[in-house]
This record gives sequence, structure tokens and C-alpha cells, in this order.
Amino acid sequence: MKLKTEQRSDPILTPIGTSTPATDGLTDYKNTDYVGNIIYETIKSGNTTTSKTRILVDGGYIESGV
Repeated sequence: MKLKTEQRSDPILTPIGTSTPATDGLTDYKNTDYVGNIIYETIKSGNTTTSKTRILVDGGYIESGV
């Protein structure tokens, strides 16, 4: 089963009304995909994009081999 969340933010808090993510004009976001016990995150803030992958295990998770 695959689940996905998407969080979008407006750093200058401009009212946008009702829109879709493709047309909302917001540049900062965080996407999280859940596939089984694996979590994929993509975070964009300004000109920086960061991707993380975590594997859920009993008692926590594994990220970057730790």
C-alpha cells in the first residue's frame, strides 16, 4: 500500500484562495511517500531541495545506514 502527504507553505503568507498545487504559486513544500515500511521525503525550501529515505524497523528507523 502506498500513501502520500503533501504540505505546502507560503513564506510571505499571501492569501491564495482555493487553488490546486499546480497553480497555487507556492514554492516551498514537503512531500512524504509511504511504501510499506519505507518513507521517502522531499523537502523544498527556497532554492534548496533535500531528499531523505528512512526504513522503519522495530524501535525506530534506519536513515543513511544508521
